[in-house]
Amino acid sequence: MPEVPEVKSMRLRVRIPLWADVFFIFYIFFRDPNTILGNRRPGFYLRKYGTCIIFEVQIEVGLPDEEGREEIFSIHTREMRENGILSTDVNLKELAANTTRFSGAEIAGVVRGAASYALERKYADAKEPMIVTRKDFVDSLISISPAYTQSE
Repeated sequence: MPEVPEVKSMRLRVRIPLWADVFFIFYIFFRDPNTILGNRRPGFYLRKYGTCIIFEVQIEVGLPDEEGREEIFSIHTREMRENGILSTDVNLKELAANTTRFSGAEIAGVVRGAASYALERKYADAKEPMIVTRKDFVDSLISISPAYTQSE
């Protein structure tokens, strides 16, 4: 039985936007890879366009090793070093060694927590300059625990 032209065109109208979305995602990714952010959900979030796309293929990214954790700490403390608010007693190698089983997001949380402790201290004593010290990182490490423990 021949297909009714209206039904055929309706199916094409549904199929074309789907392919357009897929091509749009790949166009955006190859033009600006930083637009697409991975998250813990099985999908990609297009930050600039406020939409979440879920693909069927999932790639598990393991936890970083000690060298990777040191690099993550280096990335997240770069602005502190450039602005002179990171104390010289902060040892990134030591922090990396003490954050076994931490993900990159948890390491970023440790850095934000340390900055928060430094801000608390600065507002308690307005005369003291804001310097993020080793003690701030230790306090932050005590308050943040990794999501994956040794038993998992």
